[in-house]
Amino acid sequence: MQKRPYLAASSQYDPIALAADFPITVPIPHDRRGGQKVQPHVHDCFELGYCARGSGLCVIENKALPYGAGDVVAIPPRELHMVVSSPGVVSHWSFTNLDPSALLAGFAPVEERYLETAAMTGPGFHNVFSAAEHPFLAASVGALMEELLSKSPGRSSAVRALTWLILVRIHQARRLRPPSGGKGSGRRELGKIRPALEYIAEHYHEAISIRRLADHCGLSATHFRREFAAAVGGAPLSYLIQFRLRAAGVLLKNSARPIVEIAGATGFETLSSFNRHFKACYGMSPRAWRREA
Repeated sequence: MQKRPYLAASSQYDPIALAADFPITVPIPHDRRGGQKVQPHVHDCFELGYCARGSGLCVIENKALPYGAGDVVAIPPRELHMVVSSPGVVSHWSFTNLDPSALLAGFAPVEERYLETAAMTGPGFHNVFSAAEHPFLAASVGALMEELLSKSPGRSSAVRALTWLILVRIHQARRLRPPSGGKGSGRRELGKIRPALEYIAEHYHEAISIRRLADHCGLSATHFRREFAAAVGGAPLSYLIQFRLRAAGVLLKNSARPIVEIAGATGFETLSSFNRHFKACYGMSPRAWRREA
């Protein structure tokens, strides 16, 4: 019997059935609306996503990573993830799940290190690849989604060729190395505070207290702070502020909404507080950052 991943009670384990002869799924379109409740979940296989339009944050384990139209996300097996769209925005995604090694068996050399997805984990791996910085990779994932939906002759070979190319490009872009086999990623420690991470992802635009986050984890405030710091590497309030700032940065880049409106939509009580935190984080004002974005 396969051991289930360690999950918070509110998380969903979503096993994917892959065909033995062609272990990759046909892309399923997903619309994400700002403010919509999202269910964090875990798959038992590798996942690729392509954003056709929209903007927001991909929350993967304890990382909150901005995305925009044309961007790609790579999610390794057994990592908790969800897609949060910006307030007032509808994002359109397509996702495919696959087993790279089985799909490319006999197509790529068995010792090919680029088939390895174990290195695509942990805080050091940035799962979102922007179309601006990685246009060839983004175009390749878009082409893979289209090829999977087609019924053209040679479809299976084209899918395998594109998959191999995408994996190579991901390794090249992130300069991945095999796992060292040292200290673990702290997944069990992270599991203790996952309900708080999920709550922040859904309610970051609201007033959130440490007491409320601790209650969601079934911990005292003191114990919660200690567990959060051990799992994430920082204080809960710092994580919340960083999450809000990333959400605000996405809106500054992808919308023409007034800055004062963006500050309120991402949980800052006053414009002065937003400006102060933004400048401390990014070294410039929101207005200057918008001009350079």
